[in-house]
Amino acid sequence: MNLSLEVALVLTVMLATLVAFIVATILYTREMTRQRQAMGRIRDEIRAAVVMSLEQARRQALAEVVVTPGAVMDLLAQAALDATGARIDIDTLLSVSDRPVPAIVVSALEAGAEVVFTPAGETYREHVLAKAGRGGALAFEVSPANSSLTIDEELRQAWQLLAAERDIAQTTLPRRPIWDVLVLPANGRG
Repeated sequence: MNLSLEVALVLTVMLATLVAFIVATILYTREMTRQRQAMGRIRDEIRAAVVMSLEQARRQALAEVVVTPGAVMDLLAQAALDATGARIDIDTLLSVSDRPVPAIVVSALEAGAEVVFTPAGETYREHVLAKAGRGGALAFEVSPANSSLTIDEELRQAWQLLAAERDIAQTTLPRRPIWDVLVLPANGRG
């Protein structure tokens, strides 16, 4: 009888230990969930503060953007680098268009390519490249996320300068923070 009392006592201790372990696990899991939620809220608050700070910096920088005619080609080369990740030496301005979409087309002879900067890349591909029978365009994007905070405004001003030089009627460009950069093999004009 002593043996069964000892077995019962050991089983009771084991059961109490198991129950304590289960309760501790539940409490630990709840605490970890609470901490994860608190960290998530803190992360979201920090992200919102950073985004608001960047937007404020962007608004201030936008008011100060002035692109000069002498800086346009360097600006386009930098935008192409930011978009593609590859250095593209731009040689010549090929065209500036406002219809069917605003676009700046430059050549990069060393790379054997033409580069198109447009706020409407898909439309440009459909209405200009497809009609010209040109394919093989590699599409990239340049925006404040991968370039300067004001790249969209800089490209808009560059287009306006080039359009004015070529007596193109000043159309209102769509305000998009993202411009498309299309790189095409240089086998004729886009």
